[in-house]
Amino acid sequence: MTLPKTWLRRIGLDDDTDQAELVLSEQGITLEPIAAMESVIEQDVAFASFLAFLTHAAVHHPEHLSNAADILADDQDLVPMSEITQRGA
Repeated sequence: MTLPKTWLRRIGLDDDTDQAELVLSEQGITLEPIAAMESVIEQDVAFASFLAFLTHAAVHHPEHLSNAADILADDQDLVPMSEITQRGA
């Protein structure tokens, strides 16, 4: 089925929209714009503040840093080592 772009614009689909959603209701099947996805953590202002906090703590207290591989070694039975990427080893 091909629908004219003018009709799609009337229901809220922009010209650059490449997907829509078919919704089954009691009245029938309707075509609707796909609901906006929830924002990802990287877009959250608090996430940037959290990363700044971690950076500050790592720079000012490097004695508290540890090798993640050492910490994860205790959980090898839960997560196979093939799934863990060891960097700098």
